[in-house]
Amino acid sequence: MTEKSLFKVEGAKLPDYLTGELDDIAKSIVGPSRTGGKHISIKGSVFRQYIDGEEKKVSEDRAMNVVIINCSTHVQRTFYADVYEEGAGTPPACWSEDGMVPHNTVPAKQSESCAVCEKNIAGSGRGTSRACKYSRRVAVVLEGDLSGYVYAMQFPATTIFGKGEPKKLPFEQYIKALAEKRVPVTAVVTEIKFDPSSATPKLTFRAIKPLEADEWALCGKQGATEDAVTAVEAPKYAQWIASKDTGDPETTPEPVAVAETPTKRAKIAPVPIAKNKIEAELDGWDD
Repeated sequence: MTEKSLFKVEGAKLPDYLTGELDDIAKSIVGPSRTGGKHISIKGSVFRQYIDGEEKKVSEDRAMNVVIINCSTHVQRTFYADVYEEGAGTPPACWSEDGMVPHNTVPAKQSESCAVCEKNIAGSGRGTSRACKYSRRVAVVLEGDLSGYVYAMQFPATTIFGKGEPKKLPFEQYIKALAEKRVPVTAVVTEIKFDPSSATPKLTFRAIKPLEADEWALCGKQGATEDAVTAVEAPKYAQWIASKDTGDPETTPEPVAVAETPTKRAKIAPVPIAKNKIEAELDGWDD
């Protein structure tokens, strides 16, 4: 649908001051997975850039260079009673923000503890997988546009955990490898690349180069923005579910209150170190 087809007057165009983030009405209908800011999807093992729910760019490249500017504090969990379909706007049946216990707003908890939940047993999902899925949210900016849009990304368990090989590390191993060398992940350009040996979307990571001093300062400011904070927050599923309830007013339950806990920028950047030391460390990875 073209923009002018939305209006009765041919050629009418929405002025710039009216465009931007969706309002609460749109969010209640479209759902949290399709609204709010910008995100990069890895559906179909392809990088897809979305702005306010609309797919703007599909990359044919197998790799993308970014700077990671924020990360969720915990690994999160979601369980869908039916097969999950990205973009379908279906909320999970149970979810956890800390990966340990269901969120206090879950209407029907599958268990009081994620560790002993039957949905956390290997084989409870497809094949040998678990029905309850791990994920981790990060905020990134593109290498060629550090001052531009902040994009949210959501990594699946296969991207987060496991052991890789040099230049092809899973996310947690990559962060730990950088930390061991006292290199902040926020101080380097990171290549994220699809693993061609995986049947499902799976990313690997490697450091490309250190940022210049002005670039690092810029990315630090980007990491402190509201967009970067919002990007790593778990969706407020309970508020969305309540807003979609259109039953009889006499029987419709009151919206469940969501406990608001301040989200801070994840502490993923150690103390600053000299650029030449970062370069030396990264050069050593190529041996």
